[in-house]
Amino acid sequence: MPYPTPDGVVFDCDATLSALEGIDELAAQAGVAAEVSTLTHRAMNGDIPLETIYGERLALIRPPRASLAAIARRYQETIVPGAREIIAALQARGIKTAIVSGGLLDAVLPLAAAVGVAAADTFAVSLQFDDAGNYLHYLDNPLTTAGGKAEVVAAWKKQHGLKHVVMVGDGMSDVAARAPNAADRIIGYGGVVERAAVRAAADQYSTARDLRELLPLVLGDAAAGR
Repeated sequence: MPYPTPDGVVFDCDATLSALEGIDELAAQAGVAAEVSTLTHRAMNGDIPLETIYGERLALIRPPRASLAAIARRYQETIVPGAREIIAALQARGIKTAIVSGGLLDAVLPLAAAVGVAAADTFAVSLQFDDAGNYLHYLDNPLTTAGGKAEVVAAWKKQHGLKHVVMVGDGMSDVAARAPNAADRIIGYGGVVERAAVRAAADQYSTARDLRELLPLVLGDAAAGR
């Protein structure tokens, strides 16, 4: 049975729209790459809840404000092929698009602009800094938890009166966006990093290197030949 064509599509950022794992890049700059990368991959594979390690990673890194601009540039330098084009194709069909990410908002917003997603439809985590730009803490946000994407997607879906929303992403936190009143369908994306747990749990899965190849999946089987 074909899937319905969505009226909203939500993309993850890291390892989906961009080939970068921003938190791992920040960790490398801070000299704690091995520790943070291990935590990141365990969370994305669903081995440990995101909320148990989100603050721990940032406490290890303590990213200064200036580092977020550098990560924003790296996001834009590593945009996955076809990211701009698939978003433009969806928008041309009247389909709303959003980014929902557990990454850092100040770094994700420039990427959103680069791929054509409005700032109002871009959701990530904000940090608090002191007057000198030193890291203090992250602001409370559902996206620091394993189930937070469902909450954010549900609110976005309700705000725009959407009926069928597709979530595209590489991690188990993206799979968790499939919940009542939230994402209706999950397309797991393994074009940057393949995760067996995501492949098993997603409704559909793709390892295409170019995101344009996901368009038939996103639109639903009935639209695949159009």
